[in-house]
Amino acid sequence: MKKTNVAPARFIFLISITSSIIQAQVPQAVNYQAVARTASGAVMPNQSVNLRLSIRDLTSTGAIEYQEIDTTTTNQFGLFSIAIGTGSVVQGSFSSIDWGNGDKYLQVEMTPSSGSNYVAMGNSQLISVPYALYAKTASNSWTNYASYDERVPSGYPPYTILTDSAWSVRSLNITEMQVGNAISKTGNDISLQPGIYHITATAPWGWDIPYNSNLQSGFPSARTMLRVMNTTNNTVLLLSPSQTVMETRGTLNGSILHETYSLQLEGEITITTTSTIELQHLIKSISYGSGPVNYDAGIAASLGQDEIYATIHIQKIN
Repeated sequence: MKKTNVAPARFIFLISITSSIIQAQVPQAVNYQAVARTASGAVMPNQSVNLRLSIRDLTSTGAIEYQEIDTTTTNQFGLFSIAIGTGSVVQGSFSSIDWGNGDKYLQVEMTPSSGSNYVAMGNSQLISVPYALYAKTASNSWTNYASYDERVPSGYPPYTILTDSAWSVRSLNITEMQVGNAISKTGNDISLQPGIYHITATAPWGWDIPYNSNLQSGFPSARTMLRVMNTTNNTVLLLSPSQTVMETRGTLNGSILHETYSLQLEGEITITTTSTIELQHLIKSISYGSGPVNYDAGIAASLGQDEIYATIHIQKIN
């Protein structure tokens, strides 16, 4: 990287994985979004970068099952979006990855498009398994599964509106897949027939942090969680770990910085009678000092394609 005079960068992950159906076929690709930042924390707007993406088996240092290189350009917010599985293949075959055989880890490396020295950006477990791809390699006993998204046109804000100190329902306006008769959706309500289900969900959120130009300071913080709620009997079925963040706010010429984060939830639930569930999102923000802190259910950007903000995958396993 020293030869290119470009500072090393890091990513803030917005949407780990998601998938969609095209012409009733399971796609061999996984949507991926991230924000590129320099080592000092500044976003990298409107820059062309090369990404080397590796899927590792079992551990973060395990054997590479698949590797590709993608070239993309960040937008004015430093945000980029690619489809893993559509880049230039370096090793392996994306369609041959056995998603049901052990844990998988995504390794991300980056270099400017004119460079060749890749810098490691991180290695994270793919907790939310791409169920559309897993279903392709799973046994024929997979007869009931579904995937729903909150999808908006490029540049539009998320449909979900978060209310401070309250559980807000994440909007699920798109049915990516719905196989079998045990799972269905009306609006944001998902109906489940009796049985045991495995559920994963992801939802990003972000906040605007105002920096004061009058030498005042503040300490905004936020606590946020996801849950799956049985609205038929008003019980909590799954609850994500609490995510707590804090920022120290000082002087930066009156600027407002947008910080982005992502929540994940995974687990099994048992439904004894036909029930309706919802994916709900809690945020509780506190600001000590002057100036408000504004938050949202995701950062809107003009990427030239639809943007996915929340996803829930459901599989009936018994």
